[in-house]
Amino acid sequence: MADVYLAIAHGPSGVRKLVVVKCMRAGSELDGALARMFLEEGRLAALLNHPNVVHTYEVAQGDEGAYIVMEYLHGQALSAIQRVAKPLAPRVAARIAADALSGLHYVHELRDLDGTPLFIVHRDLSPPNIFVTHDGVVKLVDFGIAKTALATRASTEAGIVKGKLAYMAPEQTTSSIVDRRADIYAMGVVLWELLAGRRLVEDLSAVSVLRHTLLGTTPLVSSVRAEVDPALDRIVERALRRDPEARYATALEMRQELEAFLSRGSTPGGNELGQMMTAHFSAQRAEREQQIQSWVAAFTPEQPAQLALAVNSELSAGAETSGVAPLSEQLSPLLPDESRSRRAPLPAPRRIFRGALLACAFLLALTVLAFFVVNQARSPSRAEAAESAATARVLGSTPTRLEVASHPSLPSDSATLPDSARPLSSAPSARSAPARKPSPSPRPARLPEVAPPAPATAATQAAEPKAKANTQLERNPYMH
Repeated sequence: MADVYLAIAHGPSGVRKLVVVKCMRAGSELDGALARMFLEEGRLAALLNHPNVVHTYEVAQGDEGAYIVMEYLHGQALSAIQRVAKPLAPRVAARIAADALSGLHYVHELRDLDGTPLFIVHRDLSPPNIFVTHDGVVKLVDFGIAKTALATRASTEAGIVKGKLAYMAPEQTTSSIVDRRADIYAMGVVLWELLAGRRLVEDLSAVSVLRHTLLGTTPLVSSVRAEVDPALDRIVERALRRDPEARYATALEMRQELEAFLSRGSTPGGNELGQMMTAHFSAQRAEREQQIQSWVAAFTPEQPAQLALAVNSELSAGAETSGVAPLSEQLSPLLPDESRSRRAPLPAPRRIFRGALLACAFLLALTVLAFFVVNQARSPSRAEAAESAATARVLGSTPTRLEVASHPSLPSDSATLPDSARPLSSAPSARSAPARKPSPSPRPARLPEVAPPAPATAATQAAEPKAKANTQLERNPYMH
């Protein structure tokens, strides 16, 4: 249903804290039952606040689904302790059970914020879900299948069996209504196995476990391990009775009897549990601390805090450990060399869309700017080209025949066209010489008498030989 990651929570002023992030596994949201269980676990976990229960910092919905942020417990699950340090000393086992019962009683008595009793039943109390830190603190974890009276969950689920079969109470295996006494039976099984140093039912097949739970008898712990005190025998035997009415009514009642047993001698506290953890797990603790330090050093302040979830430190949630595997299985290889690129989580779709929009806007702005610059650069060139083209058209065009009016200083033996019929003069020919400077006192031009108009063709033919014959006419400054 979920994946568990070790992460770094960043706060103001450079505050950093190791946390555990439980994220809904990809595809689980398609299963309505799994999604509902995950959200209900987060809602329940947010209400829990006890020294012997794992603390929850945040329950939220992210871009990639729901997640729960919990405290990081630096230690080992009780299942790992059983494998490495079995059999435990009877008084150490009793201390672990008493502290776990303290947290269990708090959960059983928990009320909602409006004072409504929640009637919580853990239903999965087992060694993988009891955690012991290196400082000797016992914590209950994983309330994913807890039965509560929350408004979003039915109080009874007929025909559905949830939990680990080897630790189920008889009424739980038959899908009957369960209450807090089912958790007391599970704690009795845990304590029996801690004291005996072996499983209560050696054959873990479903048939063998059910036969023993419903019909079998549980031997006294002292018959398996002679040094166990008879007082512990009586406590375990009462907790494992088949009839719920014959068991302890509350977890507090069972814890009080264990405390009475421990009070007869020197009570092993957290220091003795811490010494036991140091004796058996000091090497693993140093290895994990070194691994965490390498992970923290790999993430520089310039990198976003979300990359802390990409440290490749997923804690595989196996059937034996319920989210906390043995230390040798938890630790992934060291991070690759700096030359190798680190994998980062894929961005969310919203971030991809936002980045695409920004990139498109940036490219559009660059295109408009480049178009503006090119147009500005081409404007002078276009003006010069237009002016050159106009000049070429003027210079290269065929000059129009000039119909010259007679001037007093020039001989004229033919009639000229009237002003209204006179064509516009064009630019001088390229063959003409440069214009002479006008005389200091030019004589004003006097228009001649207008003769009757002649045909245009005849006038043109008559003017052409005269213009060719008289070169002074072409150089007349008044005709330019």
